[in-house]
Amino acid sequence: LSNIDSSMKYMFLHVAIKNLLNTRIILKINNLKKIIVPLVNQQKENEFKIYYNNPGFVSLNFNINKTILLDDKNIYTNERGSLAENFIFSELSQKTS
Repeated sequence: LSNIDSSMKYMFLHVAIKNLLNTRIILKINNLKKIIVPLVNQQKENEFKIYYNNPGFVSLNFNINKTILLDDKNIYTNERGSLAENFIFSELSQKTS
């Protein structure tokens, strides 16, 4: 994609993200301008974080070894934190949709 102009990159990424959202492979949460209720009115549409809908995708995509996840000695590893964050978001989104 490095030799494609920025507007084309935006279009490709926009379509790809839209398709992944429609198939619920990924989930998206928008950043907020301010923390004022209702939060819906404070969303920044162009600033967001993407989560996988299935924590198994995280493990596979980032090559997280299952022994790291099951080892009680390494509780505070980056891999566990990322997987936990993704799992919690995917579970909460299932409850609210």
